[in-house]
Order: sequence, then structure tokens, then C-alpha cells
Amino acid sequence: RNNTLISNEEISERAKVYVRENAAPKGRPNLTATAFCQWVNNELLPNSTLEPGYPRRVSVETARKWLHDLGFDVLHMSKGVFIDGHERPDVVESREKFLRTMTECGFLRPDNAPTQEAARALAADVPHVSKEEREKRIVWFHDESAYNTTEDTPMLWGEKGKLPIKPKGKGSSIMVSEFIEEKDGYLALSDEQYEFEVTNSGGGIKKSALALLEIGENREGYWTGQRFVEQVTKAVKIAEVKYPTSQGYHHIWCFDHSCNHTAFADDALIASKMNKGPRGKQPKMRDTVWNGQPQTMNLPDGRPKGAALVLEERGYNTRGMKLEDMRAILADHDDFKNEKCRVGRFLSNIGHTCVFIPKFHCELNPIERVWAQSKRYTRAYCDYTIGSLRRSIPLGLKSVSKENIANYVRRCRNYMFAYLEGSAVGQELEEKIKFYKSASYTSHRRVGINI
Repeated sequence: RNNTLISNEEISERAKVYVRENAAPKGRPNLTATAFCQWVNNELLPNSTLEPGYPRRVSVETARKWLHDLGFDVLHMSKGVFIDGHERPDVVESREKFLRTMTECGFLRPDNAPTQEAARALAADVPHVSKEEREKRIVWFHDESAYNTTEDTPMLWGEKGKLPIKPKGKGSSIMVSEFIEEKDGYLALSDEQYEFEVTNSGGGIKKSALALLEIGENREGYWTGQRFVEQVTKAVKIAEVKYPTSQGYHHIWCFDHSCNHTAFADDALIASKMNKGPRGKQPKMRDTVWNGQPQTMNLPDGRPKGAALVLEERGYNTRGMKLEDMRAILADHDDFKNEKCRVGRFLSNIGHTCVFIPKFHCELNPIERVWAQSKRYTRAYCDYTIGSLRRSIPLGLKSVSKENIANYVRRCRNYMFAYLEGSAVGQELEEKIKFYKSASYTSHRRVGINI
């Protein structure tokens, strides 16, 4: 009856959850069939509600068969869809918020849904976006990637049992930071646009938003939040030339959750950085508005007021109150709670929209596939020297055409629709994507349901 055990819904669901949470736990060895068998015998079966007569122990061979029956397999560590944390409640909430934003801005809509079922999964309460409106909503995706001099293909042909000696480590690195869009590909001005801007605006604008940085203390330094904001500022100028907001265009900028992207400005309202009074090391925060009234965060002499005085000005009695309680109260106030990160504040102030792709969801960022394709080029033509890497990176990026980028954006959009339909991460999600790709339509002129 060992084989029928895994057919029990309680047993199978608990086993799936355990494997997903313990496949590659931090600080512990990766999951093996033996370790899974021990958990089944010591935790799962003894604490189950199985009727008498079912076995209370299984062999390693049975445990291994269970893993296959549940849809798991032996994996070689490589890049793919993140599982660890992917379905965490806060991440799922972030994903739902992201998908709604992408629906509201017109990136996800019935006429670009891969199937009629996917179109019906769109939120019914999202206001309709006309064709004219959505054509003026430009969605940019951003990311960074490090290219290394000794980065090579993971496989090669050679004599059996005799692996050649390869350089150790990653070698010298160049950080590449770029923006892409479905129709235009990379964010850059045409020759005509650039010449016109230089002639009529007196310069001050770059032709491309691409940023390259040779990483290292003895080279150009490291990629920081400040460098990132400088690149976004440059990118905004280029985007405004291509699609001016004065002509009704609206720009949506999508970033991942790296610490450089989500960093706050030095004067941001962060309650955890405040002291009780004006003494000690604490940042000077920007002035704010509370209950419709302006409030300064610093004393006339320039020192920060501290949490106690700020709360007292908001009507609180802070006598006997601990600092951690003061911080907790302030952190729950709207002005502190809704404080935007540095890049979010900058984009919001100029009327653009800043969107963060949910954590562990690299499959939702099409530029990840741009890196993969361009690195196939650099791996083929870089000879392990920094000079060769400098030459091959621009050529590798150029090898990714506008059509390639458009396909990558559409594929990521399909992942978004799959999540809207409720697909679970893993095999179910990938099968849904394959189904979208192979879906047939009633007419070669008809895509989706509303064209």
C-alpha cells in the first residue's frame, strides 16, 4: 500500500510543500531522497490522520518514487525560475499588485492575451484603456548584469575523462545596465533625433541610455544607488525626446528589487533612523505634511527634532514612551509608510510611474533574456582579456534585434497572464506557457478576443 499512500491528498500536499521549502535551504545541505525519506518516516507519517492499516515507514526507493510521482526530479544547479520565496505571502501580494498595475496601464489587455481564457482572467474592475491611450503608454524594463572575462559556455567537446584546465574565478568584470521596450528595443535616440537635440538644445543629452562600468577598486569602482539614479535621469531625458509627456505620452519604468533600486534618499522619512531627541547621529529628514498641515522635521538650528517632538506635534503624549514604540507609531503614519524610494520619488515628481517587479520573479523581466542571448555572443568571441570583453559587449548587445526583444517581452507577458489564471510555479507554470505558445486561433488575422 506504499504506492497508494502518495495518492492521499493530505500526504501529497504536505510532501510538495516540504520539498519546495527544503530543496536548497540556506545554511543546510540540498535535499536528497534519503533526507526526504527520513522526514516522511519521522514527521509526515507519524503526524498524519491516516486510517489504521497504512504503513508508517517507507524505504528510500519508495521515497524516491514518491518524489517523481509528485513532479520533482534531480536538478543540476543552474539559473531558472526562483522557487525559494516565490510563493511567500508577501511576495504573492506584491505579484498581484504588480499584475494589477500592468493591467491598469494597458500592458495586459484582452487583445494581447494569448488565449480567451487568459483574457477573461483580467480584473473586471480595471477601467477600459482605449487604443489611443495605450499607444501613448510606454513601458520600459531595466536590469543590470555583470559580464566576466573568463565566463565561458558550461559545456564543451573533449576527450573522455580529461577536462582541460580553465582559468579560476570570474576574472575582470564589466557591469552593463540597460533599458528595453517592446517596439523600440533598446532605449536610444536615432541619429536624426540625436543631431537635432545636440543642435537645438546645446547638448546635455546622451544618444543611448546604456551604462557600462568596469568593476573593481583599481578600475572604475562599483555600481551604486547613485550611479543607478544618474542613469535613470539620463534615460528619462532620452525617453522624453522620443515620447514627450507634453504630447500625452506616459512612461512606466519597471525595475527589480535590488538594494540599489529600492534605496531611499538621504532625507527620506525613515522612522527606524530617528533618535528620541535631537542628539546623536541621525539623518536630517525632509519636511512633510500630516493631517493636511505642514510639519518641519528639523529645528531652527538645523538639528533633527527627534521622534518625541515630532509625535508631540502630532498630538501624542510621549512621557514614558520607549523609542521603539515611538518609531513604530511613526512608521505606521501615512507619510512615513508611503515614503517612496529615491528613484520612485524622482519619477513621481516628473509625472512618470515607477513599478517594481516582485521578488524572485526574474521570468517577468524580458531583459533577462537579452542578457542570455548577448552573453552567448561574448562567450563565443571573448578571449579572456578585458580588452576583448570591452569590444564584444556592444557587439553582443547589438546581436539582440528589435524582433528578439519584442518576442522576449511577449513571452514575459504570457507569464503574467499565466499567473493571472492562477498557475502555480514549477511544471504547471511552464506547461501553461507551452500551451500559450501552441494555442491555435480561429483566423490568421485574429489574436485574442477583441480584435
